Amino acid sequence: MPLSAAGSPLNNSNVGAAAAAVSVSLTPTPNGLAYITGFSVTSTNPAAIQSGLVTVTGVSTPGNVPLNFQLVESTTFGGELLVLFPGDGLPAYGRGVVITVPLPGIASGGAAAISVYGYQI
Repeated sequence: MPLSAAGSPLNNSNVGAAAAAVSVSLTPTPNGLAYITGFSVTSTNPAAIQSGLVTVTGVSTPGNVPLNFQLVESTTFGGELLVLFPGDGLPAYGRGVVITVPLPGIASGGAAAISVYGYQI
């Protein structure tokens, strides 16, 4: 049985204005262990082609360093970034640790939305 079947869902989303920062967190209970199974970032069309760094923090990696992903916004399409983590997803580096997925404000960027998917055990 996958771990996700034994856990309770943790999902969250947020929307930001054009060129504004957006951040979403998976917050477990104090003794819960959060897992992130994936996230999506979408944006409206910017004034010019732009890019921004999406950083996932709080996950268990060697040295507990953040994971970085690049969002590119096109003037004809906007931006779209979909990341799915394999298997049971990535655990937080400890019980009660919050997993955060922020996108900093992108100058001349479009309005952005982030959705994060996961669970806790």
